[in-house]
Amino acid sequence: MGDLIGHIAALARFPVKSMGGEALDEAALGWSGIAGDRQWAFVKEPAHSRFPWFTGRDFSALNAWRAAYPDGADAKIATPQVTAPDGWSGAIDDPALLERLRHESGKAMSLLRLGRGAYDSLPLSLVTAAHHKLVEGSHGSPIDPRRFRINLTIESDVPMAQWAGERLRLGEDGPEIAVTAPIERCVMITIDPETGERDPKVMRTVAQAFDNTYGMHANVVRPGMLRVGAAIRIGD
Repeated sequence: MGDLIGHIAALARFPVKSMGGEALDEAALGWSGIAGDRQWAFVKEPAHSRFPWFTGRDFSALNAWRAAYPDGADAKIATPQVTAPDGWSGAIDDPALLERLRHESGKAMSLLRLGRGAYDSLPLSLVTAAHHKLVEGSHGSPIDPRRFRINLTIESDVPMAQWAGERLRLGEDGPEIAVTAPIERCVMITIDPETGERDPKVMRTVAQAFDNTYGMHANVVRPGMLRVGAAIRIGD
């Protein structure tokens, strides 16, 4: 059955790429990740590069917006609602939102809805609460974990370095994932999720003390339901 190594402490989904997300108690995990995760994205115009997404790299304030699906809605087909830092709220496909972002950023973009998430790499990310505390210790002050846009936060005494190449079972009858490699980080982690302001010291801490990585990538081996509090076992 595998060794018990901990439990899911927190679960998060990000309906719109580069916007703030939502904390969940449970969510469906499919082959392409958590249902509804990063299923909407803004695309730069013209979109000729290999990275066409309009993100916080282009407009830091985008990270301070919040996106969430309506309560009880099917995230595979629902339209998320977004909330601006100043309190404005509306649907992600509201034309007024697109015009506002174009005006405030001074850049052209369009909205895209995807059949699967707009991930930079693999569909699932995870970290342990213990590792986050290590990063804060090296940094010398608290760091909002939302900067790292992690799907699964795990309470475990087993170091993440031991998970690479292993399978994790998330709940007694829950899904299974295959942990691959550490997540290399970019300027996105410098952006404060509340204000959109940048702090390069966060990037410096992660680069110098943790080889520019935070968290682990994972693939889905068996779909199922994710639930906060679910026990996690490693191995077969």
